[in-house]
Amino acid sequence: MAAHASRAAMIRRAGESTMRSILLSAAAFLASIAPAAADKAADPRAEVLAVDAARVAALLEGDVATLERLTGDELVHVASNGRVQTKAEFIAGQRSRARRFATWAIDENNVRIYGDVAIVTGRYRNAFASDGGAEPEKHARHIRVYVRRGGTWVNVAHQATEIAAP
Repeated sequence: MAAHASRAAMIRRAGESTMRSILLSAAAFLASIAPAAADKAADPRAEVLAVDAARVAALLEGDVATLERLTGDELVHVASNGRVQTKAEFIAGQRSRARRFATWAIDENNVRIYGDVAIVTGRYRNAFASDGGAEPEKHARHIRVYVRRGGTWVNVAHQATEIAAP
């Protein structure tokens, strides 16, 4: 009987050891994939591209509240015609809707992240509409600088240069 009890204890310890090994292996596996999942969930490039897309949508829709939220107070906005605007001037122009975007498409967007600063470069095309009618489509290269503040990316600089249609 003592031999049977000792054998049962050995089997129980072996079972516990196997269970411990399985749990440790599972924990190690989960720990190894957690950083990758966290990186994907908090991919700053994807965040910046989403904010940039929201900015374009707000420009098309005349959504001044969104533009104010996505734009830093220190904005320097250099339009493709060379006109320099502050945030107040840029927002006032969007608010008036006298000259508004009829179309806007991003053809290329590249993002580089430097800590809490993101630089977006690429190409876009857009066309304006005004009370006087539609204007021809314009193609341009752009550079935008975003800064992350309190977990939110805001646009602090924009510069565009008109180019020939590709």
